[in-house]
Amino acid sequence: MSKIITICLQYMNYTAVFLGFTRLRIDYDSQKIYESRIIDFYVVIANIITVVLLPCAHAISIKYITANFKNNLLAFTDLVNLLIVYTVVVFTVLSRCRRERIYMEISQDIFKLDRTYFAKLTMNARIEKQADLVILLKMVTTSLELFVPIFGIFNQAIRVDVCVWMLALYTSLIESILNSVLFLFFYMLWLVRKRMWRLNARLKELLHSLQKLHKSAVGVLSPNSCTLQQFSALAAEELREIKGVHARLSAMLLRLNSVYRWQIIVVLLTYLINNISYGYYFVVSLSDSINMPQSVPSIITSLVASTIVFIDINLLYWGADSTTFACQSTRQILRRFQGLPLMSSAFERQCESFALQLKQQNMNINIAGMFSLNRQTSLALWAFCARHIVILVQFDFEARKNSKGSSGVLEHINQMLRFGDDYIDV
Repeated sequence: MSKIITICLQYMNYTAVFLGFTRLRIDYDSQKIYESRIIDFYVVIANIITVVLLPCAHAISIKYITANFKNNLLAFTDLVNLLIVYTVVVFTVLSRCRRERIYMEISQDIFKLDRTYFAKLTMNARIEKQADLVILLKMVTTSLELFVPIFGIFNQAIRVDVCVWMLALYTSLIESILNSVLFLFFYMLWLVRKRMWRLNARLKELLHSLQKLHKSAVGVLSPNSCTLQQFSALAAEELREIKGVHARLSAMLLRLNSVYRWQIIVVLLTYLINNISYGYYFVVSLSDSINMPQSVPSIITSLVASTIVFIDINLLYWGADSTTFACQSTRQILRRFQGLPLMSSAFERQCESFALQLKQQNMNINIAGMFSLNRQTSLALWAFCARHIVILVQFDFEARKNSKGSSGVLEHINQMLRFGDDYIDV
């Protein structure tokens, strides 16, 4: 499994470089960061091309969307959605340097921790297997999302020509850049979370060892015996080391949350608007089978694409929630050390210091202070999407009932944006 994960991570890294998302190639197995001037130049050129092509892609989108969508609200919703996506892409491209800096700094810190501490620990097969399955599922969903925008373009286009092919590939490119932001954030959380799990496992091992020691020492050794004092000193030193590693991992999470918060929130809000827009389009297309016919394979593909997006987004919420839970679990494990008798004053001081450190951290992964990334937030946002899809569908039905003899604001906007009438005769 580990070899498969390594190969897949290398594929994701090379894909990110090809897309112009990052110039860094980081190998965690060999603990090396590769940089190249040629790749730096290529990434800069790729970023410039991505931004320069935005107006052309938007013009082509308007050309076939306004011709295809006779429904005013559908056309207006999709055009606004395109403007938001392109704006977020520009923001993401401009944020690349800051994103790479924190990526490199956290990677270097993880390399140091692996060499100085985690290399001494035995591998936990359960933790490694669970972590590998999670990151593998995330890589699969992120890779499959490359094809979701391509299907969307071909499904909406009246005819498939060179311009539509170029638009489909370009839309896949910019959507991949947005997906890469979420994947990199998830990947960094995954790296820290896996080490936090291993640290908690080591803390449990220390607790169980001390519990066994005291059970064996009852009635045999006195509290002031040299043997117990030596074990207490070793346990205090081990606890001090765990406390230091925990502080460094928590600091990584805080820095990651601080640097990525605005990038994550704009991408998540874009996904939120996308989900509402495409959900609305899907419902209307099913209800208006005459003007917007949908074949059974098209409907099935749409449902599969929606499932992929749903799983991919929820993995981010689950990962952040699991990371917060891993940090909070340390406090629960540490409370069980209070029931240990016959320990030295140095060990008790380390326990108190560690407990104070955990209390001051108050770890919570939130986005710009607006909401926390957890499973409860995920459920609330999906409910928000469903509610607004229903609102748009109701508004659409009412507009169609009252369309005879009326020309509202949406009709006026749609007439101004209707550049694709030449496609109607095709």
